[in-house]
Amino acid sequence: MNKEGDYALNFVLPASSIGATGPIGLTGPTGPDSSQDLLYVNFEDASTSTKLGIKNYYIFPSNSAIFSVQNDQIFLNEPGYYEYIFSGKLNGTATDSRVPNITVTLRENSLSSGFDTISLSTGTEEMAFSRTKLINIQSRKEIRFTLSVNGVANAGVEMAKLIIRYLKF
Repeated sequence: MNKEGDYALNFVLPASSIGATGPIGLTGPTGPDSSQDLLYVNFEDASTSTKLGIKNYYIFPSNSAIFSVQNDQIFLNEPGYYEYIFSGKLNGTATDSRVPNITVTLRENSLSSGFDTISLSTGTEEMAFSRTKLINIQSRKEIRFTLSVNGVANAGVEMAKLIIRYLKF
């Protein structure tokens, strides 16, 4: 043992001969399909009240029909459960009467239903956020993320990212 309390092992394990390979068993069953459909989106930064625009996106596997992206619209094409993680940074100086926020809505045809809102607290100037939600849809829907600056001059959203995973169960 040295002054720092470390030990040094100073010995050699003797090598021996290798024995014969034993019999090979039957092939087992194939495991479950582990591929999961996933959508990853980088949004454009925004400083006006607007639906967030898409900077770039990736769908895995690339031949997945679960998601589609067209003209800054994100569609969840199959009924079932989806998990989404939405993160970024919301800026602005919130007051009692003016609060910048991002609203998440699901749209089918022209009907919308909002189900999540991310807002700054009064007196807060910026907030890093990350939201994870589980949603269940019965038919094809568009998921939309809309920034509302609500009259706050320095309001905006930066570095917004989205991951949506289709859950097969």
